[in-house]
Amino acid sequence: MERKISNYEAICSFLIISIANLVLTSGKILIKSEKSASILNSLFVSILALLIFLIMSKYLKKFNGKNLIDLSEILGGKYFKFLIGFLYIVYFFIRYAIFLRKIGDALQLIYYPLTHIVFIIALITISSGIVSSIGNNSIFKSTSILLPLIYSTIILIFIGNSKNFNFNNIFPILGNGLSETFLSGASNIFVFNGLIYLYFIPHKLKNPEKIQKIGIIFWFFNFIYLLFCISDIVLLFNNVTNHSELPPLYMSVRYIEFGTFFQRLDSAVIFIYILGLLCTLAINLTITLDIIKQITNISNTKPLLYPCLLISFSIALSLNPNTVVEIFENQISKALYIILVIIIPLFIFIFTTLKQKNEKKEAISESIH
Repeated sequence: MERKISNYEAICSFLIISIANLVLTSGKILIKSEKSASILNSLFVSILALLIFLIMSKYLKKFNGKNLIDLSEILGGKYFKFLIGFLYIVYFFIRYAIFLRKIGDALQLIYYPLTHIVFIIALITISSGIVSSIGNNSIFKSTSILLPLIYSTIILIFIGNSKNFNFNNIFPILGNGLSETFLSGASNIFVFNGLIYLYFIPHKLKNPEKIQKIGIIFWFFNFIYLLFCISDIVLLFNNVTNHSELPPLYMSVRYIEFGTFFQRLDSAVIFIYILGLLCTLAINLTITLDIIKQITNISNTKPLLYPCLLISFSIALSLNPNTVVEIFENQISKALYIILVIIIPLFIFIFTTLKQKNEKKEAISESIH
């Protein structure tokens, strides 16, 4: 029988996914679009994310232990369940492939400029496959050990760079204007990428009734990390996102000097983050395989692990980092986040609740007659 996940392991898993997304893509996108208003926009989208989660968690608590796929079946039967499951599987496959490509491109730029990208992505794919094949216990335990290390690095980076901060970088405080910061800027809510996985984890939790508490703690630490990360980059650099393909957070680490012994802190930080990124890929793959298991009723998904890795590897290689990846991350991913994290789950939660209420009323009326 599969071991259930503790509250702490669940929180760490959601956080490590959001942090990986923030470091690789979403942090750069947010800063590029909002410029000097990036810190203000981070505060705004964090409040927005909390409000959305509080609404969603109200429904999740009602369906104790059931995930989005279970509720899809209750609402529309096995065909609707298959449709919803397939939609999220496609999204998670694309998300996995994008992560593979971004990690591969970053490592090639930083350490292996003469190595072909095929070999780098293949190595990352194999590594994440090994982590996934070990089992859920190892993945979630590893995440709970790594997360505190990853979290502490952002505080060290912020402290280490504080002497180089230029507070003039936050002006004009509204960046490109009120509309850009608070209206179109609302789409930057996708920096809370870990929220989408919350819908698929309830049946894995030891205490599914505490899903709201888990989500609120996740939101709080995601917010703190977001604030430190964006503030560090904005206060340190001026338009860094327009002049480099490297992750901005990595560039900020290169500025740090804690004396002779810690002069090359970037190597230690990169190593910790690579381990974290492998855990992120493994969690993404685990959730994908869980959804496949639910919509197909396959008892053992381990044989599907290698075809899934091969598909993701092929997609990652086919992506052009300068066109397809940029278009997806800057435009499509924001729209998909709103559809898959807000609109579809809310639709399923509301109409499943209404359906169950109607069924109860019919049952009561039948018992009376």
